[in-house]
Amino acid sequence: MKLPARCYTCLYEKYSRRHPRDVDEQTLAAYQSEVAQTIEQHKDKSSPQIVEHINRLRVAYFGGIEEYGAIKRYFNQYMLEREASMQAAVDASDDPLAAAVRYAMAGNLIDFGAFPTVEEDTLRAFLDAAQRTALDETALQRLRTELACARRLCYMTDNCGEIVADKVLLRTLRRLYPSLTVTVLVRGAPIHNDATREDAEQVDLMSVADAIADSGCAIGGIVPDRLPADAAKAFLDADVRIAKGQGNYETLSGCAFPIHFIFLCKCPMFTERFGVAPCTGLLIKEG
Repeated sequence: MKLPARCYTCLYEKYSRRHPRDVDEQTLAAYQSEVAQTIEQHKDKSSPQIVEHINRLRVAYFGGIEEYGAIKRYFNQYMLEREASMQAAVDASDDPLAAAVRYAMAGNLIDFGAFPTVEEDTLRAFLDAAQRTALDETALQRLRTELACARRLCYMTDNCGEIVADKVLLRTLRRLYPSLTVTVLVRGAPIHNDATREDAEQVDLMSVADAIADSGCAIGGIVPDRLPADAAKAFLDADVRIAKGQGNYETLSGCAFPIHFIFLCKCPMFTERFGVAPCTGLLIKEG
């Protein structure tokens, strides 16, 4: 999805301010000028792809970017402590698929790319209210119908912590559709608080997947032509593709492949595009 013109200013404001506090004015001015140039140069790309270039600038100017390791471990553990209760609610539901999708959607709140902080109380309330979330019944039925005759699922994750809710959904899918072979894609290198192989290991994502593959790069989304061989094969061969989060929507929307997207609308571009309130959850099918 090409970066919408209205996002130029937002992207610049967000990343031109991400610098050390003690940076001198001359260095800061040069960095901010290059951020603006980078956005302009790559405006035919999606926002996550542009951020990859901006992060390279930040490393060149300041020697590094934010370290989210501790935050990721914390939220992975936070959600692991709620995994059993989420799974119990799904198992007791009259519609386990819908219930599991709702938790996976709610988990998308854990996003330090979109928010400066994620408060425990807010996240707890969001998870508690997840089962009251409205789902598009047509989109849900499409997913249900495709899963019923699918053999291979490619599930593209987004953030730390959230992957525990994904784990609940994947466990539910494997119970409902036992012939399904599941490959989970994570990020190939650290980017914000997005899930990597290390996060997948911490939450034991392998217990609900046949394989874990990574994107091969530090982009907050999946770019098909940048995938390593194993991830590309899983993506291309899949009968059903599920992509989590805004970043994956931005990099995959409009591509040649049918994809079911699950995400929360966390920025004005998304809320206006879909005509919904902030943090509204969506399940949509493209292609």
